[in-house]
Amino acid sequence: MWMVCTHGANQMAMQRYFTVRNVKAARISYVISAVAALALGVILAGVGISLMYFIQQYDLPASAGILSDIRSVRNVAQDSVFPQFISIYMPSGLRGLVVAALFAAAMSTIDSGANSASTILTVDFIRRFDPKSEAGQLELKRARIMTACMGVLVVGYTIALYELSKGSDIISLAQKGFNCFLGPLGALFVLGMFVKKATPIAVIPAFILGEIVGVSASYSTELFDVDFSTHLVIGFSWLVTFFSALFIGYLHHYLTGNQATKDQQKLMWRAVVSQEELSKVG
Repeated sequence: MWMVCTHGANQMAMQRYFTVRNVKAARISYVISAVAALALGVILAGVGISLMYFIQQYDLPASAGILSDIRSVRNVAQDSVFPQFISIYMPSGLRGLVVAALFAAAMSTIDSGANSASTILTVDFIRRFDPKSEAGQLELKRARIMTACMGVLVVGYTIALYELSKGSDIISLAQKGFNCFLGPLGALFVLGMFVKKATPIAVIPAFILGEIVGVSASYSTELFDVDFSTHLVIGFSWLVTFFSALFIGYLHHYLTGNQATKDQQKLMWRAVVSQEELSKVG
């Protein structure tokens, strides 16, 4: 579910698909991205397993805390193993390269997300409601300002997330930060591709409900003192969003007869695939 929502709804991935020539090229882009993500996961898992073996042979200050019965102490110790390994056992030149790579990866993730968000706001909202704003320099200036604002927003959100979830390990912290948004976002794209009855009247309240469920499940410990696995948040919030939209959409269609317009249906999965097959025949 995480892979489907990430590669099928994440704006950084979607904008890559939009730059290619046709559906076939978009599929190739998706496959390459999915294989690369899988390979990266294997590499990172290998690093973690190697560190687990390493601390059994060599001492680190965090080693004692890993076996602690106190959850917060154990989580902090787990997050400290890799930094301590870098600072204590790596040679000075390699140490600097690894730290620089970590900062570069973090900056790359933030700037990609900020650029994607500013593009959405500029093209899908401002340009839509203010067509005069398409003037090149004005729109470019506005997009740059929005990118900077998004960067500040991301930093502020990260600080607030850390303060809210002190004692959590970094993996759980990251999952809490984006899993609550990813499920409903992935459901929106599936609804748009396959469900004619998924009109704004149905999707907007379903999305809000899915976000409420996602945030409540992600921060169940902090809000309700109840543990809920962060691995289940995406699937749970996706199901709530999807089936809520289905229910509201079909009820609204039954009462009013409204559904996606013919122009909107041309952008749905079946129409796009059919058009691609016709172009091959032609």
